[in-house]
Amino acid sequence: MKRISATLVLAFLNTTIFAGDIYWAEGEKTSANTWVRHSWYSGKDKIDKSTFSGGDWASHWSKNKGQIIYRFEMPAEGQYDLWVRGILAPAKISWKLDDQKPQDVALPEKTEDSKSIGDGPRVFGWLKYGELKLAAGEHTLSFTASVDTQSEHKGNAYGGIDCFALVSGEFKPDGTSKPKEAKELKMLPLKADAGQGWFDYLSDPDDFAPSAIDVSHLIEKPAGKHGPVGVKDGAFVCEDGTRLKFLGTNLCNKGPGGADKALAEKSAKRFAKYGINSIRFHKFCHPGEAVASGAANSTDLDESDGGYMDKMDFFVAECKKNGIYITWSPIYGHVLKNGDKAADIEEMMKNKGGTAGLVNFAQDIQDVHIQLLVNLLNHKNKYTGLRYADEPALAFVEIQNEDDIFWNYKNLNKSHPNYFKKLTGMFSDYLTAKYKTHADLLKAWGEKAMEEGEDLAKGNINIVTHGWWYSEAAIGITDSGEDRSYVKARTLDAAAFLHETQNKYYSRAIDAMRKAGYKGAVVGSCWHTGGGMGHWYNLYSDYLAGVVDRHNYFGGCGTHRMSPGPFQNVSHLTAPGSGILGMGAQQVKDRPFTISEWLTLLPTMWIADGQAVLGAYGMGLQDWDGIYMFGSEHFCFPNRWDNPRVYNADQPLILGANPALAYWIFRGDIEPGKPAAERQVRMSDVAAGKLTVKEKLVTQGDIKTFVSEGGVPPEAFAIGKVTLEFVQGEPKNAYHDLEKYWDKDKKIVRSNTGQLVWDYSDKGFFTLNSPKSRAVCGFVQGKTVEMGDVKVSDIATRFVALYICSTDDKPVGSGKAIFIAMARARNTGMIYDDAEQQVLATGGPPMQLEAVKATITLPKSEKPPVVRVLDQHGRRTDKTVPVEMKDGLPTFKIDESYKTVYYEIEAAK
Repeated sequence: MKRISATLVLAFLNTTIFAGDIYWAEGEKTSANTWVRHSWYSGKDKIDKSTFSGGDWASHWSKNKGQIIYRFEMPAEGQYDLWVRGILAPAKISWKLDDQKPQDVALPEKTEDSKSIGDGPRVFGWLKYGELKLAAGEHTLSFTASVDTQSEHKGNAYGGIDCFALVSGEFKPDGTSKPKEAKELKMLPLKADAGQGWFDYLSDPDDFAPSAIDVSHLIEKPAGKHGPVGVKDGAFVCEDGTRLKFLGTNLCNKGPGGADKALAEKSAKRFAKYGINSIRFHKFCHPGEAVASGAANSTDLDESDGGYMDKMDFFVAECKKNGIYITWSPIYGHVLKNGDKAADIEEMMKNKGGTAGLVNFAQDIQDVHIQLLVNLLNHKNKYTGLRYADEPALAFVEIQNEDDIFWNYKNLNKSHPNYFKKLTGMFSDYLTAKYKTHADLLKAWGEKAMEEGEDLAKGNINIVTHGWWYSEAAIGITDSGEDRSYVKARTLDAAAFLHETQNKYYSRAIDAMRKAGYKGAVVGSCWHTGGGMGHWYNLYSDYLAGVVDRHNYFGGCGTHRMSPGPFQNVSHLTAPGSGILGMGAQQVKDRPFTISEWLTLLPTMWIADGQAVLGAYGMGLQDWDGIYMFGSEHFCFPNRWDNPRVYNADQPLILGANPALAYWIFRGDIEPGKPAAERQVRMSDVAAGKLTVKEKLVTQGDIKTFVSEGGVPPEAFAIGKVTLEFVQGEPKNAYHDLEKYWDKDKKIVRSNTGQLVWDYSDKGFFTLNSPKSRAVCGFVQGKTVEMGDVKVSDIATRFVALYICSTDDKPVGSGKAIFIAMARARNTGMIYDDAEQQVLATGGPPMQLEAVKATITLPKSEKPPVVRVLDQHGRRTDKTVPVEMKDGLPTFKIDESYKTVYYEIEAAK
């Protein structure tokens, strides 16, 4: 028998047999791709790319599903089979042509030509996915990898495509080679929505001509005119008794001192125009960026900083002139330099000098932080003539940003062994003072709670600085069923020690600031601990320091910059008390409560809901003392939605809505609620591991969700004021008439002031009805919504944020008012997937706004009012909106033809 050479056999196996037309596409050449190339699944040391048709592939391995899209030009009409060379079972893949229904693929374990290209689920093979009828012209073919809950890799979404072919006729693939007769499909960029109902939003600078939306007159000038800001009766109260509430934003790093003086003047004016009466200067001591950037140590303000302090001083003076208070958050993960007097500077510098976590217990590092604060307070601003310690416009100072002693620093023993030894020594000293001997400690804790080699006499009793270890599960029964009650006594001692240690740090810092002459308010830290004892101890530390301040974000893609991929397309309106509003559970009765960082993050579509909810329910009904958007970097509206990243408050749907909030907050259009839920906590109960109020924050990155365990329902935040009180006597919780204001069947919650109604029966919306302000925000397409004698109907827009505010102190309809009409924003060319859970293309400038299409009916009048179209800066244009009189009711319609979010309504004289 004649032998056949191995070369000839190999050539035969790598030949694709077919008859008919075949159109070929390489998997990696996509039009849009939200698949995540995971290093474990696609790393160059994990797979051999020579096994792929074009030398590469498209792959996905993630906790989230991913979509890949091919938009192509089909040369000829016909019936085609879709063949894909891709990952086989146990992946979970579906595919979709154009706007047709998605189809799941039953993936076999292997095919005739299947080939393993590495460990795990990396078996490739050709498979016929389905049959298609295609017209000549443009088409889109998408593949979605979803989370697999059945296989050994459950909890992950994964898949891969090497290439695919559209074939008319018989096709028997075998191998990776592309048939010479195959024609390559021409790939096209993904096609964005044509933009009907949207308009371009231009980012030209403000010339500060007269503007109907200018609310700077609501802000008293100069800031500080009433004396230093203190804390009294749970509020910010000035020396002369004047109460302050802050509607603010953040400037980061070089922001406070990065602008030239001409730009600083305009910036202060612009912030005041939009109702900003406080700016949080954040991270302005960040290494290499601003204060002390050229100094020998990290506390020296006198050496080179690129003129930063001079620019900051000038900007502070301009802010003060415009009625804008300053708050300081200078320290965020402060980084030491070799010139700093740390006990073990060598160990610190080996770890890049970062002080986060260590500062909560190490006095030598605390000394550096405190010296920096004191040096800043002693610095004299030549433009105001005052030291910052004497500056009444400096409303509050934060000791540290996003750090506390209960946060996750459990690996200090590895990264900073000498400082960890210091911590264990401090804990051992604390235990020695309490128990005297190791034998007594062993008797109190039990042998099972001790770690091997620990001995009180040796001063080596370990301690964990991690929030979970101080939760209820950590000293009881865990979710997995483990009984950890044996560590309860040890954990109670550790929690008490950490709490006392943190309090000593805050007390030392506050004493130093007071000795420097500073009289303003103080924030210990803005951070939190998830639940249990750690939560209450940490909150109580902040309570003792002064202002209770927190951070929270909502929605977004989980990264700082917008890119193709999944995101959380959620709205606050879906569930009352959800998202950022739920942070109000930490509002303590006799302390101011602020959220110094917040934002609904891009590319969430409903970002306008944050301003509306926090303004109406947070600052209004809950009577909070301050909210600070994060953050501002522009001196005009940006030219694209995500410029420079997802933390972008400088945009029309956020900062642009501020004039309405200014009327609500500074004029008092929204009444504070009567108590709806009052909770009490006794710290001696916490010290004993007994929690009378059980609630926690579930954390996902920057996003925190309030969870009550048998206590106050989140809906209470839409009824009236929710407060907490630290007491000495027996704690009691009180809930006031919740059922009176909450229709659980209809899913409607009314405020106990009668001004606010939250309907969450569908996707959710709320209305505001007060004499001088009306509003509706949420998903009201196709509905008719009434706010007293103002009605909105014929709503063709999916989501709206509509505000009407009197500008002359007269009731709505009887004088002048601004009308703000907002919906969604996006970049030009931005594309979401069909489910609106992934961004397929981020697009670019100019930013576009969706116009609101609706009919507005105003209160009854004898003559029709004038409705003027305003430009993006609130200046009058030569356009007006036609007004009809129907049974004495003025009615007008708005749509995309006006290309604005601002209107002015003036009653006929």
